[in-house]
Amino acid sequence: MKKLLIPLILTGINFTLFGQSSWLEIDRKHHDINKKGMTVLGSWAVGNIVLNSSLLIAGTNDKRTEAFYQMNIGWNAVNLALAIPGFINARKKLQDSNKPDNAADIMEEAHNIEKILLLNTGLDVAYMAAGGCLMNIQTSDIDRKMQFEGFGAGLILQGGFLFAFDIIMYVMHRKNGRKINELMRNITVSTGRNGFTVSWKIGG
Repeated sequence: MKKLLIPLILTGINFTLFGQSSWLEIDRKHHDINKKGMTVLGSWAVGNIVLNSSLLIAGTNDKRTEAFYQMNIGWNAVNLALAIPGFINARKKLQDSNKPDNAADIMEEAHNIEKILLLNTGLDVAYMAAGGCLMNIQTSDIDRKMQFEGFGAGLILQGGFLFAFDIIMYVMHRKNGRKINELMRNITVSTGRNGFTVSWKIGG
């Protein structure tokens, strides 16, 4: 196994020097996943807004169905507001990925997105649970009860989609993140008379 020995003479090291093409690949994949994810989220939002708005305009005498449409429209207006800047940011980062952050920043970004997605899945479950609670609210006002049921059904639908979306995004980012661990296993730091030395495996 060949090793490249590099004395550490600086306190700050840009680890993209070590296997730069590999870091570039990981960085590009990270932003590509985000770009595709925001495309899916935005498409879901636009589709929901257009469909449910059309159905709402067409009219219905059912309070439950009307509330269901309203929830889907409102919820996806928020989704779209998140997807558009998310897509723009991911596309910009992807275009700039030939000049990636240093390895420490790439690792931190990968770790943070995984934590955020896991947190989101918990929130998604809470949305669905809230939807179930709305559907089971008891009230003597029949119209009000039907409205609650419609809102609840909308919450369950949207929460279910986001749960699946966040799980898929997490799996994709986690798979990409494992490549970082593989790269870091190729780096060892040792001490000697001349200070610190970084060893980078470059071949078998």
